[in-house]
This record gives sequence, structure tokens and C-alpha cells, in this order.
Amino acid sequence: MAKVKRAKIRITKKAKKTARAMIKGADGMPLQEVSTYGTEPMPLDSAGTPPDMARALNWYSRFKSHKDADKYLIEFAKQYGFTKEEISDMRACPSHFVSNSYAWLAKMKMNGVKLEESQENRIIVKIRERINHGVYLKNLNKEAESESDVSVKKNIHQVMREAMNAKASTIMGELDGWLDDFVDSGMTGENDFYGYLASVDAKPAHVTIVEDRLGIWLAEFISARDGLDPDFVEGYSHLSKKEINKLIKWVENLKSVAANYTEVLKSSRGPKRGGGKRIKAIDPVKMTSRLETVAINGVQSLDKVKIVGANDLWVINAHGAIRHFRSETTTGFQVSGRKLKNVTEAVYYRLPMRSNKDKEFFTSLLKKGFIKKVRERKSMLDQFIKSEETEKISPSIPNTLIWHVA
Repeated sequence: MAKVKRAKIRITKKAKKTARAMIKGADGMPLQEVSTYGTEPMPLDSAGTPPDMARALNWYSRFKSHKDADKYLIEFAKQYGFTKEEISDMRACPSHFVSNSYAWLAKMKMNGVKLEESQENRIIVKIRERINHGVYLKNLNKEAESESDVSVKKNIHQVMREAMNAKASTIMGELDGWLDDFVDSGMTGENDFYGYLASVDAKPAHVTIVEDRLGIWLAEFISARDGLDPDFVEGYSHLSKKEINKLIKWVENLKSVAANYTEVLKSSRGPKRGGGKRIKAIDPVKMTSRLETVAINGVQSLDKVKIVGANDLWVINAHGAIRHFRSETTTGFQVSGRKLKNVTEAVYYRLPMRSNKDKEFFTSLLKKGFIKKVRERKSMLDQFIKSEETEKISPSIPNTLIWHVA
């Protein structure tokens, strides 16, 4: 029986492109991924109400690259009014100098999402830091050009990158060990991260890389907790949601300490005294040593060291008074004895505490913890007597409970 000769089927490039397009959405994202993780975070309404920030940052970390982050940050800088020369200086600095998280926030802002004022200010501060470092690298290159050995010029960026990544990897290796110990001890215990960074003489560039990698840890834990990625869900299936939440808080605390360390280190390089010497950096532990915090009705205060370098602070005393402080300075809050410095805005709330009902409400408020949802918090604070005269609100905060700091 004669063999039937089959005709060869040729798949053209056009056909392949069409097939690929069929399994992708309008924005080029795979439809399966879109159904699981959603599309790019956009405002929830015309007023620019932001989406869930953790999910939004996780979305960008999953679907966008470091190259995208660099592009978003430069685009934001252009829209914000930075000059061509400043943009050029910004490009001269390696993009990993600024954590991707700031680029994701910048992209959301350009998409119309309404960010908190402190978040916008942080983006600007990070852009300026990158510009300043770019100027430094340009000057370094000019010095290298005058050297007879041309290889110095060619390899200078590579050597710097390798040195920064090596030290950052060493720090992350230490944190890996801390993470194992934290899990093995039942999610208890604390480490002196600030002291460790100082002991290894970590520079802002090293800490920036570490913050970026901690952000990846954070995205993993959030993905596992919220069921956003099946691989992470399976990988952390031996932990309960409560335990994963403790891990998330642990990493957030590390990021907060790292940010404070960088702010203090950089502030010591900023203003100069008349003699030309730099103002010496002060250890946050020493800075807050005279500040006393208290527990109220069994509720413990947050770590007072976190105040240094932060921009948002809520404190409560046992008499039913709540004070909300804001700092719009680049260095954030500093502490002198028992007094808060660099305060740019303050609001005072007071509960009369005359009846048992007032006292019960105050106790339930403390045990509930800081309310992150703005509307719910505003509704709760409406029951207090309010004062917004910043100049009349004392920045002295002895014997208070630190309710929230960021």
C-alpha cells in the first residue's frame, strides 16, 4: 500500500504572534496571571483612593523588572521638574542605589493614585540622594581619566558594584541565620540590627541593597499569607497565618531599623558646623536613652528607637490624651532628652475620662491597637476633643506609650 505523503505545515512568525496574543490581555500580561494577581494597581475612585498598598507593591515586584523601576523613577523625576543636568546625574548613579519600592510608588502616583504626603516626600528624598551619589561618581570618573592606567576608569563601576553586593550579601547571610533562629524559637526574640550594621561599618549603599532584598522577603511572606502565589503558599504551608504575620512584622521592623540607620548616617554627612567638621552621627539607642515609655492597661509601647528618623508618630498617655506628630524634614524625628525635635505638624486629642464608659472605651481602644484605616480612625477620634494648634502642643513625650511610628 502506497504511503500517503503528508503536507508540511509551516507556522509563520505572524501566526505565532497571533497565538501568543490570544493568551494575553490588552496590556500584554498573561490572562492566567491577570486572573490570579489582577492588573496594574490603579486608583479605586475618581478621588485617587489608593488600592491595598501591600498587594500593589507585590504586583509590581512580580511583574516588573529592575529596569522598569529605573524607568519609572526617571520619568517621575522629569514630571516633578528636575533639570536635565540633575537627570543626567541621576543616570550616572547605579539604579539599585534606590529601592524598587520607591519606583513602584512613583509609578502609582503617575497613574493617579493618591499617596500619603510622607510617601511622596520619601520618593523625592531618594531621587535627590541618587543625584548626589551620581555627582560623586562623575567626579570619581574624572579622577580616573587623569590616571595613566585606563583600566581604572573601565573597571571602577564594576569594582564598586561587586564590593557593595558582597557586603550586602554578607549582611543578608547574617539575617538568614536570624530568620532561622526566629522561626525555631516560636517567632520570639529580637536582634540588635542597628548595632550589627554599625559593627560591620555598613554604608547607605549597602543598606539600600539590603532593604531591597528584605522587600523581596516581605513580598514572599505576603504572597504566602494572602494566597497570591501557589509556590509560596506551598513553601510556607508549615506555618499558620498568625505565624506568617509575625514574620511580616519581623521583616518590617528590620526594614524600619535599616531606614533609620541610613537616615542617621546621611544626616551626619549633611549640615556642617562653622569649623567645617561634619556633625557626628548619634546612635538612636543613645539618643533615646533618657526617654521613658510606659505600658498602659497591660498594653506595651513600641520600641522608642524607631522614633529616630521616622516621619509619623502617635503617642498616648494614661490620662486619655493622644498626640499625633508629623515631620516633613529629610532626617525625620530626632530626640533630645525627653523632647521630640523636627516636628512640623502636631494634633492633640483628649478624652474627658469622666465616666466609666469613657474609661472602658479608652481601654478597648488601646487593646485594639493602632487603626490603620483612615476613615475608621477618624470616626473613632471624633469622640475626642481636638486641637490642631501645633505651636501650643508640647513636643515633650515622657512616660507615654508609643502607639504607632512610621
